[in-house]
Amino acid sequence: MTAASPSVLGDLGTLCGPINGNCDENGCNGIHAIDGITCVAGPYVGCPCGWNCGPDVGKCSDNNCDGDNGRCKNNYRGCTCT
Repeated sequence: MTAASPSVLGDLGTLCGPINGNCDENGCNGIHAIDGITCVAGPYVGCPCGWNCGPDVGKCSDNNCDGDNGRCKNNYRGCTCT
C-alpha cells in the first residue's frame, strides 16, 4: 500500500486527515450529505469520507474500486485510492 498525501482542508476549511475516514464514524453523518461522501457533522465536517475504508490506501484499479481523482467510485465508495 502507498502512503497518502499530507492533510488537506475540507470544503469548510476543516483540517482533514490524509486518508478518508468512514462516513458512519466520528459523528460524520456522511449518509446525509448530498453526495453521500462528505461529512456533514462532527469534527470532520466538510471533509471527504467513504464507506468501508480501511487504514491502508489501495490502488484505484484494484478491488472494483474504479477510482478517479484519488477516490473510489464503486466498491469502497469515497475511500482514498492511488
